[in-house]
Amino acid sequence: MKFSHFGTRALRFLNAFVLGSILVISAFGQAGTSGVTGAVTDAQGQSVIGATVTLVNVQQGTRRTAVTDDRGNYTFTAVQPGPYRIEVEASGFNKSVTTPFDALTDRVTTIPVNLSVGDVAVSVTVDAGGLESIKNLSDASLGNNFQAQQISQLPLEGRNVADLLSLQPAVTPSGAVAGGRSDQANITLDGIDVNNQQDATAFSPVLRVTPDSVDEFRVTTTNPDASRGRSAGAQISLITKSGTNDFHGNLFYYHRNDYFNANDWFNNAAGEPREALKRHLYGGSFSGPIVKDRLFFFYNYEGMRESKSVGVTRLVPLASLGQGIIRVFDSSGILRSIDTTAINGMVDPNGNAVVNVNPNVVNLFSSAAQSYTANTTQLGDGINTGGFRWNAPLPVELSTHTARFDWAVTGDEKHAISARMNYQQDLIGAAPLFPDTPGTDQWSHPLGLALSHTWLIKSNLTNRFSYGLTRLAFSTQGDSSENAITFRDIFSPVNFSRTLSRVNPTHNITDDITWVKGNHTLQFGTNMRIIRNKRTNWTAAYDSAVTNFGFYPNSGGHVTGILNTYLQSTYGTTIAPAWLRSGQSSLVALLGRLNQYTARFNFDPDGNPVANSPTIREFATEEYDFYVQDSWKIRPSLTLNLGLR
Repeated sequence: MKFSHFGTRALRFLNAFVLGSILVISAFGQAGTSGVTGAVTDAQGQSVIGATVTLVNVQQGTRRTAVTDDRGNYTFTAVQPGPYRIEVEASGFNKSVTTPFDALTDRVTTIPVNLSVGDVAVSVTVDAGGLESIKNLSDASLGNNFQAQQISQLPLEGRNVADLLSLQPAVTPSGAVAGGRSDQANITLDGIDVNNQQDATAFSPVLRVTPDSVDEFRVTTTNPDASRGRSAGAQISLITKSGTNDFHGNLFYYHRNDYFNANDWFNNAAGEPREALKRHLYGGSFSGPIVKDRLFFFYNYEGMRESKSVGVTRLVPLASLGQGIIRVFDSSGILRSIDTTAINGMVDPNGNAVVNVNPNVVNLFSSAAQSYTANTTQLGDGINTGGFRWNAPLPVELSTHTARFDWAVTGDEKHAISARMNYQQDLIGAAPLFPDTPGTDQWSHPLGLALSHTWLIKSNLTNRFSYGLTRLAFSTQGDSSENAITFRDIFSPVNFSRTLSRVNPTHNITDDITWVKGNHTLQFGTNMRIIRNKRTNWTAAYDSAVTNFGFYPNSGGHVTGILNTYLQSTYGTTIAPAWLRSGQSSLVALLGRLNQYTARFNFDPDGNPVANSPTIREFATEEYDFYVQDSWKIRPSLTLNLGLR
């Protein structure tokens, strides 16, 4: 596509505007922050104008100050979620100090304060628990907040916080919300996009969130405002814990084993031991101040090691087939054995000779029958093939690192900087086809980075800028780098699965400004996502071939004719219909004719064929969101929200 001169200039102008926006202006909703608002009144319920309201972070000691307007209202925007208290001072009134309350993510907390007449030097403590409303009084969004204490007390299999995200009204376990599609959910961690950009699974962020690293999360199910409404599904906001002025730490270890597990019925029947399951889950966290009231750190590590297995059953040739002998029941119910010499002398109904038995196939089946002795009737026909059951190992090694730093640059939160880093190193085992064949394990090592700067330009004007990188990287290992040769209904030496690797970095830039003007809270900003998806896939690098009786003339009827011609001339009988497929697949497999063949061709960008090379594809997506909204508090009991995204 070609742009006109005007179009090119317009595009340059748009790019310059976007760049200028992110340099000048940073979001309440999309940044995973909070807000605190309320009205200051006297004993008669009249507004107290010009009162000094101080918001104090209980754990970090940072302070922010605002002055009540001509209606006695105060507002704090872009507040980091956590515990706070309010201190209010006004001439002619006692100083009022609330008990601690929680500023919750993606929600405005309303704390009204009533002052009593007296000396400002006298301090009166007010119970914030009796002031804070559990109702959402700031907008029409629906959803619930879960805090660290709730997260730690709820039962979690594998300690995965994502399992709790569906514990909301109107949310199904699959992630469908209020009738919306499950792939429309939007997940952020500290305001940064952590969605899987390809698979779009509802409650599966790229970065694993552990109970000890999450301070809070909120799932907004319906009616998100313009600052959050990226998609039609749930808007999920997770917040990482921060350090405080006190040192805190914890260690934990959980163990599970299979000592009292019953064995699987099929394992018992095959003489196999019970499936193994030994799980070690351990880790800890440590946090505290680097510089009191100014610089804080938090670090969490969680590891899991599983030594487990699962019972699997594979189709294998029996020893007789490994000797070049086919066994079939004839129409009289007699089991007939047809050796290699007899097969080599077979002719079809037209008198044409059959190709001789392939000695390489016989050797392959002989080796397989010795290595994987049939021990179950779950699979196979019992005369040419059988089932080989064994416990396949499924190792799991998960390591999760989470670190966060918070810096109150000026001490009064005029400039506040935070940084969060995540790194995982995971191995998830998959069952190999046989005990001596390679597994198809998945190696995964995603990482995440989030940087944010909150600037209190004035008491009523707040700017927040965030940059984040979420990088998904994994490789599912194949078990073969050879052309696939399989024998239908008889045997496959390996899975012939191919290696697939994907690297999926997402750069996320958000920049938002919140301006409190009288009864209006104006917000506008941008959210940009620069997404790349590079995949290396070996699936199409190799050909595949099958010995398939169905690809012979008359959908295998030709093979039936060969068997019946032999049985009729030798025993005066024909093959029993119930054993027809067993005889067809066994005969075709021993002949070794690869009559179903799939050839795959890859070409470079110039159209030249490339043999035994992976398919490399790189996709690019860029999303540019802009929004503006106004929250107009018409009366204390009536708020109007207008927005466009």
